[in-house]
Parts: sequence; structure tokens; C-alpha cells
Amino acid sequence: MEGNFNENDLILLENMTTQAAHALVTASLTHEVLRVQKYNECVLESICDGIVSVDNDGTVVKVNKAAGKMFHLDSPQEIIGHDMEFVFSVENDWILDAINWVFESGKTRTLQNMQLKVPHEATININATVSPLTDEDFQQIGCIVQIEDVTRERKLHGTLTRYMSETLAEELLGDDEHVGDAKLHNATALYSSIYAFNSITKGIGPTQTVELLNKYFERMTGCVFDHNGSLDKFIGDAIMANFGIPTHTAKDPDNAIQAAIQMQKELKKLNIERMEHGDIPLKVGIGISTGEVVSGNIGSLKRMDYTAIGKAVNVALELNKTCKTYGADIVVSEFTVAEARRKYTLRELDLIRVEGGYDDPVTIYEVLDHRLEDKDPGIISDGDELALYFEGLSCYRDHRFTEAIDVFKKLHEVRPDDVVSGLYLERCKYFSETPPENDWDGVWENKSLDLESITYAANRSNQGSLSSFGKKVGKGPESRRASFTGGLFGFLNQSTKSLKYEL
Repeated sequence: MEGNFNENDLILLENMTTQAAHALVTASLTHEVLRVQKYNECVLESICDGIVSVDNDGTVVKVNKAAGKMFHLDSPQEIIGHDMEFVFSVENDWILDAINWVFESGKTRTLQNMQLKVPHEATININATVSPLTDEDFQQIGCIVQIEDVTRERKLHGTLTRYMSETLAEELLGDDEHVGDAKLHNATALYSSIYAFNSITKGIGPTQTVELLNKYFERMTGCVFDHNGSLDKFIGDAIMANFGIPTHTAKDPDNAIQAAIQMQKELKKLNIERMEHGDIPLKVGIGISTGEVVSGNIGSLKRMDYTAIGKAVNVALELNKTCKTYGADIVVSEFTVAEARRKYTLRELDLIRVEGGYDDPVTIYEVLDHRLEDKDPGIISDGDELALYFEGLSCYRDHRFTEAIDVFKKLHEVRPDDVVSGLYLERCKYFSETPPENDWDGVWENKSLDLESITYAANRSNQGSLSSFGKKVGKGPESRRASFTGGLFGFLNQSTKSLKYEL
């Protein structure tokens, strides 16, 4: 069928095609806008932090799902269109102040470790960032409040600070990706325990025992944390602490020694309080050693501990045991002394063999700083006495036992309270009659003779030749006196004059 098209038909056709083209473009643009809008909505809802946008009038415009959850909302729509003061109540006026500050300054405001009051009388710990919201012409059209819920982190932080210093806790949380990973590195281990603890607790009962330990641990762990140490564990009355875990520093050996000195000073204060209440004073020995350890989460699937194992830990434990033998408060290994940067008053005590530690004998030292400060009569103190002691030790090591006897006798006359001089005097007497082999490595093996020597020193103490640290406990003829003699803790029954020792 044929027809004729005039000029008007052509114009009509052109208009129709133009409109169709416009419609297609509009549809395409609308689709793209909706796609972008949907994409932005997905981005907003995927953000773990709470997001609240406010326009220049202070009206809430957008709220994402995370923010709705923080505010215990069934739907974020519940607060959209409301004034910001409706959302952030009077109890959260600090965040209203931050929003107003951003409106006035046009700058971003960040607030750390704040508490946000939410419905149902709940409080969450948050970090908040309030930023200006601008259009394409950089004109401010509102602001965005970003809320990070750090309640779990703060709880974890609170837990960690019960085991380590604030600094170490922050460092560990900052590297949460590798928390608990096994590491082989250098660290300094500290191990302390209370002398004759079982004897002390027999007479006070379980409740007072727990109270005693809590008060004691509170003081001692404070000293560890003050010097950037971490608490590994409590083992009965013992404390195991580490310096250099999770991160090793060159100050670790010094931090451990400083912590030990502070622990002994705090112990003195605690003992004064105990004695004022008629309680037996405590005596504590501390062993310290430096070396390689493996640290990390160790245990079973049901129960794990973040701890350290290795030679340094083994040696520290062994040195803690030797404190009683040498009448020392703090004993450190040659490895800690070699890496310490600060100067201390040290006395070389002996060579010992450590099982599961090192093949060669380990040189051990006594830290004297706190005892010199207290003018403790039980130790050699001035330069002449130390020189005499080292002369005797040199003779002992060179198998010149007769000369060593003369030196230690002379020193023992000056300082009869010094347990170490008494030990070497008895050892030299033994070796003068029963010489060691020519290839003797300097390690003393006859532990029973050491025990006899310590007991002899203790008896001298209770005859009045040594000053005792203690006071009478109780009333009447059955009262007792707690006394310290070098590495010994004894109970003297005044009625029978008998002395019981625990090593």
C-alpha cells in the first residue's frame, strides 16, 4: 500500500525519534544513578563502624546498620529525620559539642577512648571521628560521625594490664595479627619465691593465706610492671616474670634487676606493716637470667597460656633456689651481668651447674645495692672487705686452700653474719683435707656441707652474734620470734629454745 509523506510527517517523525532517544538516555542515566546509589548504600552498610550523617540544620540524614545496632534500634529509620540532640542525648553532650565544633571550624575532630551512653542504660567504649561533609563545590552541607566500638579491645586491654605494663599491653594490641605467635628471641627471666612459705601458712589458715598472697602479689607485680616486665604466672607463692616479651629491648636485663631491687624494697615496707600487726615478716629470694627463650601460646586446645620456655627460664629458677644457700636476696647469672648497661654493686658468689641449661658452669652474682642502702650488717660492704673476699675466692679457685682459710677466717671475724664467707671457710677446710681433682672445674658438689655451715651460722645468730630481723608474735611464754639469718628462715620457740629451719 503506498502513501505520501508530507513535510509535517517528517517533522513529527524527527520529534518522536528525538523523544525516544531522550527517553533511552534518561532511562540509562536513571539506571546508573540507581546503581551508584545502591552501590553507595552497600558500601555504607558494609562498614563495620557506625556512621551517622547530619545536615546543616542538625537533622539526621543517614544511619548505617552498624550504628543502628550500637543504639539498639530495630531499624536505622527510627532516628532518620530527628534532631541530633534526640539521637545523642544529654549524657552524650561531648559528642554534640564535637559536632558543633566541626560545623563552626570546618575541621575534623577525633576523640579516643570515650564512653557513649546508649538505650537500656548501657555504655560502650568508642573512638569517634566527626568530619565535615561537603558538596562538589566544597561547600559544607553537614557532617559525618564515625563511631568505632572498642569495648572488646578495652576489655582485652584491661585483662592484659593485669599481666603486663600499660606500654606492653598497648604494643601487643597494636600487633594483634601476630599475638600468640611462637617466637625465638632474647629475654630476661625473673623467678621469685617466699622462704618457708608452708611453715608460715600452717598457723594462719586458708583465708589469711589468700589475703597474704594477694597483698604480696599486688606489691610485687607492681614492681615488675613499673619496669616494663610481663607477668608469666603465679606458682603457689612464686612469681615468674619476663622482660623482653613480647618485644626484646636492650634494657631488659637492667629492667629485671631494677624490678628485683624495687621488689626487695617493697617487701621491706610490707614487712614493717606485718610486724606492726604481729605477723611474721617474709623473706624472698629472686633469681634472674638472660638468654634465648621461646615465647607464645603453649597448652592444649581447651586451655593455653602465653608463656616462655628455654634456658633463661631454667637458670632463673635454679638461681632462685640458690638464694637460700648463699643468704642472698637477688642472684643473677653471668649472662644478665654481661648485658646489663647500668652499674650495680655485685659480688661474685660461685660457679654452679644448671641441669637442662648449659654444659659449662655458670658464674652467679649477688646484687647488693638495696642491702647497702639499708646498711645491712649481714653483708660485706666496703671496698677493703670486698677486696679481701675476692682474694679468698681467688685462692679457693687456685686450689690454695690453706691461704683461703686464713683470708675467709679474717673476713668472717669482721663480718660473722656473712653467710657466703662462712660457706667458703667450711669448703676450704674440707678441701684442705680432701683436695679436688686437678681438672676440677670449680663447681662445689657437697651440698650437705653447705647445709651444716648454714645451720652453724643460724645457731650463732640466735646466740646473739647476729642481729635478727623480727619481733615477738603472740603473748606469754609460748611467744615466738621470726628471724632471718642469711639464707635461712627460722622459728625460735622461747620456752624450749629450740630452732626449726626450712631451706
